[in-house]
Amino acid sequence: MQLSQADKEALIALFQRGDFEKCFARADILTRTHPNALDAWNLRGAAAFQLERIDEAELSFRQLETLAPDLPSGPYNLGQALEKTGAWEDAAKAYQRAIHLAPESALGHLSLGHLHLRLGSLDLALAHSERAAQLQPTSPEAHNNLGTVLERLGRLEEAQAAFERAVQIKGDFVPALYNIGTVESAHRRHGAAADAFRKVLSVEPNHALGKAMLLHELSHLCAFDEMAEHSDAIPDLGVKGAAVPPFVMLPLEDHPAHQLTRARNWAEARYGSLSPTQRTFAKPKSRPNRLRIAYLSADFRDHPAMRLMSGVLAEHDRSRFEVHAISYGPHSSDEWRAKAINAVDHFHDVHDQADSEVFERLEALDLDIAIERQGFTQGTRIDWLARRIAPVQISYLGYCSGTSLPFIDYMVADKVIIPEQLRAHYDENIIWLPDSYQPGNNTLEIAQERTTREQHGLPDDAIVLCCFNSLHKLSPQVFAIWMRILQRIKGSVLWLLGSNDEAHGNLRDAAVRAGIDPARLIFAQRIPHAEHLERHAHADLFIDTAPYGAHTTCNDALWAGLPVITMAGQQMSARVAASVLTAAGLPELITPNWQAYEELIVDLAGDKTRRDSFSAKLAMARGTAPMFDTALYTRHLEDGFDAAYARFLKDEPPADITVQKRD
Repeated sequence: MQLSQADKEALIALFQRGDFEKCFARADILTRTHPNALDAWNLRGAAAFQLERIDEAELSFRQLETLAPDLPSGPYNLGQALEKTGAWEDAAKAYQRAIHLAPESALGHLSLGHLHLRLGSLDLALAHSERAAQLQPTSPEAHNNLGTVLERLGRLEEAQAAFERAVQIKGDFVPALYNIGTVESAHRRHGAAADAFRKVLSVEPNHALGKAMLLHELSHLCAFDEMAEHSDAIPDLGVKGAAVPPFVMLPLEDHPAHQLTRARNWAEARYGSLSPTQRTFAKPKSRPNRLRIAYLSADFRDHPAMRLMSGVLAEHDRSRFEVHAISYGPHSSDEWRAKAINAVDHFHDVHDQADSEVFERLEALDLDIAIERQGFTQGTRIDWLARRIAPVQISYLGYCSGTSLPFIDYMVADKVIIPEQLRAHYDENIIWLPDSYQPGNNTLEIAQERTTREQHGLPDDAIVLCCFNSLHKLSPQVFAIWMRILQRIKGSVLWLLGSNDEAHGNLRDAAVRAGIDPARLIFAQRIPHAEHLERHAHADLFIDTAPYGAHTTCNDALWAGLPVITMAGQQMSARVAASVLTAAGLPELITPNWQAYEELIVDLAGDKTRRDSFSAKLAMARGTAPMFDTALYTRHLEDGFDAAYARFLKDEPPADITVQKRD
């Protein structure tokens, strides 16, 4: 028996005015008195969905599909409910049934395309997204979804065209405006990216993601004046209101409590819909002769992290560890990719594979430990670890902060980068290494052909203060300190790693306003790594940034024999150089505040004898300090892995692990 017209209209009226509680209650009664009434089951489910009573919504839509198997709305609405619960594969099957019943449904193709994107089935995502855009060519949502798939496929120009088509249809369509910004950013067209995020904010002034990403692009442009216009918003971004990517906030604020809140909010917003798999792993009676460990990364290529990791990969004790590399980044054919392939037992390139294929492959490896290297950085697939691909899962090296994800068991750190008084700002269990958490690589080659200062555009008789950190790490506060230092050290120059013309121009303009000749700012070109290490010889001091300081660049400078001066901040990203300098035996170069930082730089710049003594100390440290002993570092890391696996064997939950220092 179907509903009377009056009952049907009453239910629809309740739903349309947003009175979902009454709509659900009334529909629930009607499904009991009219158990075959399709409208009652449909509106019961729709109201339950709005009330986030997803179990009731699923029950309603399943009954609707049972009663009317030829009605597309039943399986479509069921797919919506299942997707909400994280049962994505079942949701995809429901959407497919709906499309079978209504092949020309643009909404069905749009939803299935979006879901296949979440599942990592990019070929299917593309097919359904293209079909949705064909069926509904005036839908900005369809073109935006198509662009998102193309972006994941690395087809950035086509992705941007799709996003721009969405904006042509609806000029204030914020999702596409935002996505245009992300594509421009991926191309390192930071000015164009900033323009796109400004447009987002012109439509939605309180758009948290747009504001965070605008600040990120402005930092790449060193646009300090415009950054100042938004500085009041920084403490609240990602802390109050909508979540924002924690990684882009690290250079903007040194506040570990805020970074913890940002990580928790992002973990919930971005990954909260994932239902971590509770896999049961067979426990051997004792440790296997060789633990199967896998490093997962997008950056097995010419990348700073690979230059750090390649030594560790090669040094792993193959009698005790079987080492796998899971590469999900774009294909490359550079020397660092070759080093990675040659350093591990098994190299798996899964860049073009659907998530379902990757999971099958990973499960077949029967891993003991999974080490995820990207964290919340660009290109991450940390979500794969929600499938519990190994009994022990570790976040390592690539992301210098906590993730607060429930499926990450440990992170790797040391007592300098996270002092005891700041431990509470990290949710993960920590594997504490005895020296620096960051590896040194004593296999890095320094070019043998010696260059001159003149070849690098440097004055022969100047004091050269260099910083080869990415310019987006340069805060207005640090730049102001540098300008004061240049005022105090006559004849000094500042040697920076070049980035983009707009950033260079902005820094030169800022120098002029500070009373400094802009010619004293010299920008180094990007050159092959061995040659880059050699040119450090032409600098007198490396001066660090904060709150996002030197990481790989600190290792590079010290390995090349150049002393590094840092100010140890509060959060992890502000303390890496302090960790590295401690392990290199140079704690005297760590300063506790900006005044001490400035004074030490000025003092050393004027004292060649002291500078030479630090250089001599560095030369000796290359053969003695733990920072440069890659084999020792790897043994310590392996001890941490062993201890984490031992807890699993003993049915003990993850907990902090302190690795004892070896002789």
